[in-house]
Amino acid sequence: MKARHVGFAALLLSLPACIYAPQSPGDHHDASPHKRSTPRPTAPGPNPSPPPISRPPPTDPGEEEPPTSEADGRLIELRLRGADVADYSQILVMVDAVEVLIDGRPARFELREEVINLAQVTHAWKVGTFRLPETARDVLIVMRLGPTAGTIAGSGPGAIDLRASPMRFHSPAGHLRFNQHAVVHLSVEHSLVSTGAHPLLLPHFSVQY
Repeated sequence: MKARHVGFAALLLSLPACIYAPQSPGDHHDASPHKRSTPRPTAPGPNPSPPPISRPPPTDPGEEEPPTSEADGRLIELRLRGADVADYSQILVMVDAVEVLIDGRPARFELREEVINLAQVTHAWKVGTFRLPETARDVLIVMRLGPTAGTIAGSGPGAIDLRASPMRFHSPAGHLRFNQHAVVHLSVEHSLVSTGAHPLLLPHFSVQY
């Protein structure tokens, strides 16, 4: 019983040495978890200068912008009319493409997609329009039909091959500017060439303003 008291006393004497044992400098920690080092406020620096703003150069009040190409020039109509249709009651065609060169430069052509009956010789069908500048002198127009025309004649229904050649002609710009249209008169009877099953159309035409 006495030996047990001695061992317990020795244990109590060794505890302070464990609790208050000195620590190495690298093991030092702040005992208070709520203390934080407050950084010192720094003096405010100069405000950065704003980036430069690019401004357009001043314009001359008397300077005007050039007109757009869409509104440059007078509107010209191109029309197609059948003539000399013999005994045909229907010659149904469509214009496949129209090319316009004004003084050698391509011009935009607004093609109207419509079935044209060349047998109605009293009607000039509107093909489309383009703009003619005031300074223009010469206009080249190339109109292509195709590829075939459906026909009805005294002998019954048939077809005409339209792939042979386009209609190509020069027009004085002054005539177009004054009348604002050009009408192509296609002589069907003088344009047909017999070639096997279907006749071939080699365009024979004139232009009126």
